[in-house]
Amino acid sequence: EPGMKIFEEKSISGIPILCLREFSDYHPGEMEDFLHTAEKYRGVSYLILDIRDNPGGNDEWAAKWVELFTGYTPEGYFAETSLVSRTTLLGKINVWNSFLKDYPHNKAFNNYLKECEEDLRIFEASHSTPYWSELYFPQIHMIPNPTKVIVLQDGGTASSGESFIGFLRQVKSVVFVGENSAGVCMFGYYTIHQLPFSKLRVQLGTTLYFPVDLQFMEGEGFYPDLWIPASDVLNFVITAVENGII
Repeated sequence: EPGMKIFEEKSISGIPILCLREFSDYHPGEMEDFLHTAEKYRGVSYLILDIRDNPGGNDEWAAKWVELFTGYTPEGYFAETSLVSRTTLLGKINVWNSFLKDYPHNKAFNNYLKECEEDLRIFEASHSTPYWSELYFPQIHMIPNPTKVIVLQDGGTASSGESFIGFLRQVKSVVFVGENSAGVCMFGYYTIHQLPFSKLRVQLGTTLYFPVDLQFMEGEGFYPDLWIPASDVLNFVITAVENGII
């Protein structure tokens, strides 16, 4: 929405609230501001994380916040494997080049581009045929946490927003309130290609993800612990904390 802040830090009834609408490399300043709140609020009694309408971005911001907040590095919540081929690697290079056209000085985009170019060099030098990468299967351990963290989620919480939910599901004393998240986690790391005759631009996923419990969640998303209409959820949570219900 025009004028909407990517990150906002506020307080209602003495309860700190962090509103984050993206995990975006396009806005590194706001992302750094968000990271700085992790240690600031570590150990407080209550903390509300509002990630409604957060369509995602880069998982690394989400994982880093949890690490700074708890002192523990969370595992990726999804088992994953990626298709590696000359086509997929060139497609990834196209992605970062397209981003750099709009943000030529973005350090993260430049680093990702260099990594993909190096992966392509290695792939071609080894005369490899296309293959699926070794399956990554996370070993989940619950992370101690003294703060009651209340996460507000809805159908607009997607991609890295859902990864953030996955990281937080590994942390004790976290409650998820609102509506189901988007459920768009199964296919990821898209590539950009141009069809040879029509010249149409297409995007294709290259990585397959499944949550650690192997439940199919495409189109269903993460269920909240307590289902409350997203438009009412913040007022509900504030009242619940004030009355000692949560």
